[in-house]
Amino acid sequence: MAARIDLRASYTGPVLLGLLAVLMAAVAIPPVPIAVKVIFLGLGALLMVHAIKLGKRRLTVDENGVTAKGTFGTQTILWNELH
Repeated sequence: MAARIDLRASYTGPVLLGLLAVLMAAVAIPPVPIAVKVIFLGLGALLMVHAIKLGKRRLTVDENGVTAKGTFGTQTILWNELH
């Protein structure tokens, strides 16, 4: 049996999204209307969740095929499906 290879995602995208989320939250710090605070804190939270999910992406190559575990689910391509 061949060795299993696990590849992880680059952390550049998640780190940049995380920084953008922190900047969105920083907009809510000064005295601004409450609606602006809610909008920017909500956007910051959504960006942070997406950054965490992007950081958890993984690609696995093993004897069965290739499995991509991504942000929105898992997809597998078996070796016998390739022509």
